[in-house]
Amino acid sequence: MKKCWDEDPLKRPSSKEVLNIIENWIFLPQYEVINKELKSNILEFINTPIEHNNLIVKSHPKACYTSHLFDFTSEELNEMLEDSQAFLKFLKHKYQSSQIKLQNIQMELVNLQQRNSQTEEEILKLEKIAETYYQSSQNELVNLQLRNSQTEVEKLKLEMIAETYYQSSHNELVNLQQRNSQTEEEKL
Repeated sequence: MKKCWDEDPLKRPSSKEVLNIIENWIFLPQYEVINKELKSNILEFINTPIEHNNLIVKSHPKACYTSHLFDFTSEELNEMLEDSQAFLKFLKHKYQSSQIKLQNIQMELVNLQQRNSQTEEEILKLEKIAETYYQSSQNELVNLQLRNSQTEVEKLKLEMIAETYYQSSHNELVNLQQRNSQTEEEKL
């Protein structure tokens, strides 16, 4: 702050130096150190006694001073104003673009969450379908095994009936042959 008020313009910081200091305050992560330094500067400024004897430059007691108008339209001042306006415009643009990026990221996050929930729903549906097909195939397998065992039982029954019929037919044939041979013997 003292440098900015120096009576020698060459010892004052340029607008670019001031801009760099402000940018460092804003963009560097040393907020705590800057805040402490800023607080101490403010307290120093507030606690400074307002006296005529506390001037940076001592004036000669016999000197005669006359006032004159300051030219506020100097090149340096115009450059400072332009730089500060350009910097503000830059900050505003950065803020707006970061807001747009944030909105895009939030929209993308919402879309991803929706797709994720849809995918989870589809997975649940597919799991239910797979379970249904599994149960259906298990039931069909049990039915086929039951039918197969019933067919085996029927086959065994038919084989027994066929065997019984064969035995019965064979016995009847043997009986008929015996009768036939008896009849022929009787005829003779």
